[in-house]
Amino acid sequence: LARGLREAEPRTDSESSRELELELTVTGTLLGTPAYMAPEQLEGQRAEPSSDQFSFCVALWEALFGVRPFAGASLSGLSEQVAVGKPEIPERADVPSWLRKVVRRGLQADPEARWPSMNALLGALERDPTRRRRALLGLGVAVSAAALIQLAALGQRDLPSDEVAGQLSAELSRCERAGAEIEEVWNEATRTRLRRTFVATKLSFAQSAWERTERWMDGYLRDWTELRTEVCLAPRLGLINRSEHGEAILACLEDRKSTVASLTAAWSQADSETVTLALTAAASLPAIATCTSQLQLAPRIYPPAQLRGAVDSQRRELEAAAAQRLAGQFVAGLARAMAVRERARELGWPPLIAEAELAVGRLEDELGDYPAAEVALREAYLTALAGGHDRLALEAATWLTLVVGDKLGRYQQGLVWGEFGLRFIARLELDGSLDEAELLYGIGLIYDHLGDEEAARTALLRALELAETELGPMHPEVARQLNGLGGVYWDQGAYTQALDTQLRALDIVEEALGPSHPEVARALTNIGLVRGRLGEHRRALAVQRRALAIREAALGPGHPDVAATLAALGTTQRLAGQPAAAASSQRRALAIYEAELGPDHNNVARAQHRLALALSDQGLDDDALALELRALAVLERRLGTDHPDLAAPLAGIALIRARRGERRLATAALERVEALHATLLEHEQALLTEARARLERRGPAARAP
Repeated sequence: LARGLREAEPRTDSESSRELELELTVTGTLLGTPAYMAPEQLEGQRAEPSSDQFSFCVALWEALFGVRPFAGASLSGLSEQVAVGKPEIPERADVPSWLRKVVRRGLQADPEARWPSMNALLGALERDPTRRRRALLGLGVAVSAAALIQLAALGQRDLPSDEVAGQLSAELSRCERAGAEIEEVWNEATRTRLRRTFVATKLSFAQSAWERTERWMDGYLRDWTELRTEVCLAPRLGLINRSEHGEAILACLEDRKSTVASLTAAWSQADSETVTLALTAAASLPAIATCTSQLQLAPRIYPPAQLRGAVDSQRRELEAAAAQRLAGQFVAGLARAMAVRERARELGWPPLIAEAELAVGRLEDELGDYPAAEVALREAYLTALAGGHDRLALEAATWLTLVVGDKLGRYQQGLVWGEFGLRFIARLELDGSLDEAELLYGIGLIYDHLGDEEAARTALLRALELAETELGPMHPEVARQLNGLGGVYWDQGAYTQALDTQLRALDIVEEALGPSHPEVARALTNIGLVRGRLGEHRRALAVQRRALAIREAALGPGHPDVAATLAALGTTQRLAGQPAAAASSQRRALAIYEAELGPDHNNVARAQHRLALALSDQGLDDDALALELRALAVLERRLGTDHPDLAAPLAGIALIRARRGERRLATAALERVEALHATLLEHEQALLTEARARLERRGPAARAP
């Protein structure tokens, strides 16, 4: 333990402590050095390995930035800052963002939100994405004019040194110009135009959304420039074989540039949906680092010479459709992708047909037409498989795992698609990649539906680990993985774990998107649901009302996301014993869904079921039964008669019919629920329990007050 040269007297007034007391141990109070202590230590709790991790990260932060992450003129002031767990990041351009994110996770106030172990933290610190990329390229030294001259001169000793320097200076200038080619699609004029477009929407978070999106895009394009320059220089140094690898990397970079151009074009038509999804779209762009992966270095699939021009043109259209999908312009993107599919069929070149089918399938999925999405994705898979387009076959299998297994509820078929995907992961040597993370996400959700808790946790925790490793701990994709894991904990009734997971997701989206962004409202909505299940009704209602205010201000009162928060609020109000308020919230949610999505949508049916529960609590069983029957009919039309989602309205129907003494109909509903083998939530299981109890009493019983 560190100690001062002179032991101090026990402190009685923490407000009088000086800076020295923060730096040195004070005997008789705390053991350790307060300025470097974790919040649990400052509160007098027992130190754990995660406390050492926190102290390590305080020291590392100070080494990187020259100041400690948490300031305080006194011990109490320091404790308040540490408890918040959000250090101010000094302006220091030479500390890369990936490194900041790694250290910030170690400084989280909640020990569970830190790295799982010191080994995990050290592993993350070792995974410098720039170093990995340069190692793959063979660039073991920093590329600079001095290094170029020194290395090239070794092979040109017969030339005067000033001539060598001149040649290499010209070479460096040429490669710097190549790296600047990205300015064709991302430049100051583009930034100015898009900033004005975003602000013109008059959304409360538009300015913040643009600033964060601009920063993200600047970093993305810096990576593009750096890699493009390196690839240009590498053959000059003899570090890569241009014919084998350089051309493949350059082609990949051209694809990335084209995608950026399409995305900025989509942002030029900004509306509320576009602005809401802007940062998510930027963060979802294919990583520049993947252009140096072994997969990208494999031979590309090129069409015959006579088709090259037509195929390249249609691929650019598909990139535009993908950009519209990222920007939330799903209907326009689907129309574009369908047009490409027709043209691809006319051209008759299978790889393009497969690419178009995949684009159509993903957009159908976004629009909620899961049967149509399955048809297109299956065709993409089979066509890619027949044509040897393994990369695309993997993507199709990944999305089929989600659509068939999670959204259409055909769990075993979904796991088969997942197994196909895992075989492609192994074949393409993509273990540990984001591709594996995406696939495991879908597999984990299916295992959750099947009630296999251990398999679900294993898959989703691995997916989370891979996303954190590749993208850093504060990437929005990590928040998505956390939401998925939190949903599994929720379904399993592990509400404390679900809350911890959702709180961490909230921290990420608040940092990335700002406190008034609709994605923050999504996290708050989920947190409210969990707190409600934990019996913390007052806190749950408070965060859900905050979420509702954010969404109404950002999206307007009639947006489907507003309905989602109203539905969550109504659920919490019902748990809090406020059935009339719950019914009011659920009526608003149902009205929005019907107006925005039409009467025959899954979300409409689910809203009818939630309203029925609130009405039934008030003794309005006739109205409740009518709603449950309507909900059941919609879901049967949309999902078939054996989908697990039918269990919720069937449980409500069984209970109401049991209360009314309709034994035959109640028993039939119960038998259908049991045949579905659905994983029911706690409150849905309670409906069945009460229905069975009433039937066992052989006749209608008086309603409980």
